Amino acid sequence: MKIVYQYFDEGSFLIQKFSGVWSFDRYEQYVVMGRERLEISKIRKILTDLREVSYSLQKGMLKRDLSRMLSIRNMLPERNFLNIHLVTSPILTIISDRYQANYATDLQTHYGYCSTIEYARHYLNLPYKESELKEMIENLTVEF
Repeated sequence: MKIVYQYFDEGSFLIQKFSGVWSFDRYEQYVVMGRERLEISKIRKILTDLREVSYSLQKGMLKRDLSRMLSIRNMLPERNFLNIHLVTSPILTIISDRYQANYATDLQTHYGYCSTIEYARHYLNLPYKESELKEMIENLTVEF
């Protein structure tokens, strides 16, 4: 799984893009790296682009997979920010919905998901035009 990201607006806005076949191990490595970065304390808004992720869900394993994702995510310190997942596939929409329903209930972190850049821009209340945000996503500079 490939992960690219970049901080904007003096570190308060993070765009992260995941692509390829989903890997729990890779996600965990990324989270561990993220918790050690000083920039994490400045983040207030995150756009997580999952549109190019391929996820193979085995029958009856959604609960197990969600539990593993939540366990990894809990490695990060709590911060008050909004994280919007940009998804297009039905399976990632379900996973984002269940992840958020199970995770965002007792934390300061707020989540949402959508299928268009325009809605993500609106949801995050970003000052960029849709075309600018699209270009930012396509040109992320840091590869994990």
